Amino acid sequence: MLNITLATALYLFAVAFFPQQSGDRDKTTKAPLGSHISDLKFKDIRSVPRNLSDLGKKKAYVFIFVTKDCPIARRTMPKLNDLFNKYDSRDVSFLAINVGGSDTIREMAGQAVDQGLRFPVVKDYDLSTVRTLGVTRVPECVVLDSQYRIQYRGRIDDQFRL
Repeated sequence: MLNITLATALYLFAVAFFPQQSGDRDKTTKAPLGSHISDLKFKDIRSVPRNLSDLGKKKAYVFIFVTKDCPIARRTMPKLNDLFNKYDSRDVSFLAINVGGSDTIREMAGQAVDQGLRFPVVKDYDLSTVRTLGVTRVPECVVLDSQYRIQYRGRIDDQFRL
């Protein structure tokens, strides 16, 4: 008798019935490190359209991709607040970008208040920022330098895992 876990069964199902999406999932085309980003678009907590240039000229830009329900993102926010407190005076901009499909701007703003975030939170409704920066999961972090080149894309740290 074959004994497999539910996760293995779901993976085998996905590969069998959706080979293009599942088999190529880890081969997603990503902008390579060092790529120049011309612009990013998102909405702030008042639903006002914003873009990368609205953040002003900084030495670095740190983008953290989150959803309201991600337990790892919620547990990481205090650490990100600490990093913001440390680097804000050094001309580094932090921005949390909500990518949850069902997360409303009101919920996103409420989460920012509940977690005491000291840096802005915006919404990427059409996932154009996700695609441009090559983000594949939450929470994921992307760091741009002052010339809008991707210097880092990946995990925030190795402390929290599912």
